[in-house]
Amino acid sequence: MSPPLTGAQLEALRNIYNMPAQVQGLAFNIGRPPGSEYRWPPASSQWPLGQYTAILGYATTSVAKFDRFYDPDGDGALSLAEIKAWDPNYSPPPVANDLRRFDNTGNLKRPVIIAHGAHDSIVAAGETAVYKRLVEQRLGAAAARNLLAIYYIPGMGHGGAPYDASLAAQLDALEGWVTWHQTGGASGSLPPNLLVGTLGSYPRD
Repeated sequence: MSPPLTGAQLEALRNIYNMPAQVQGLAFNIGRPPGSEYRWPPASSQWPLGQYTAILGYATTSVAKFDRFYDPDGDGALSLAEIKAWDPNYSPPPVANDLRRFDNTGNLKRPVIIAHGAHDSIVAAGETAVYKRLVEQRLGAAAARNLLAIYYIPGMGHGGAPYDASLAAQLDALEGWVTWHQTGGASGSLPPNLLVGTLGSYPRD
C-alpha cells in the first residue's frame, strides 16, 4: 500500500477485526470477519465517515433503551466513552430482568434454528458461535444439539437473497423439529445436516 499505513492506522484496522467481548465468562470476538470488507459501508457525500455516525447513533439509542438508568456522569447524554464502558453485568435488577429475555443464560427450552451470514458485518458470526457455546455450557453438548441448529451461509451479510432463498427450508425444518419434540419422535423430523435452499446448501455447524 502506498503510502503505507501508520502504526495507529494499522492498530485501528486490527481493531475492526478483533473486538473482544464476554458473556457468562465466555470470551468471543464480535469483530468483522476477514473477507467481509466488500460489505463495509463506503464513505460518500452523504456519509463522509461511512456509516460511522449512523452506527454511533444506533449504539447510543440501543444502550439508552437497554439500560434506562445508565448515565455515569448524570448529564443526560451518553458519550462514546460511556457507551463503550457500559457493562450489563452491573445493571440494576429491573434492567437485568429485561435483558434476561434476550437469553444470555443459555437455558434454551425450545428448538431454535439460526442461519447466520458468514460475512455479516452488523451482527458478527462470533455472537452465534458463542451462543452455541453458552447453550452447551448450560445444557451439555448433546442436549444443546437437541434444541439448537446453526447454519452459516457463506458470503452472506446481514440477510439478503441467500437468506430469503433458504427461509422456506428453515421454516419447514423448524416445524418438523417442533413436531418431533411434541410427539417424542413419533412424527416430524430432526433438523437436516444440510439445509438446502434455492441458492445453495449449508451444513449444520
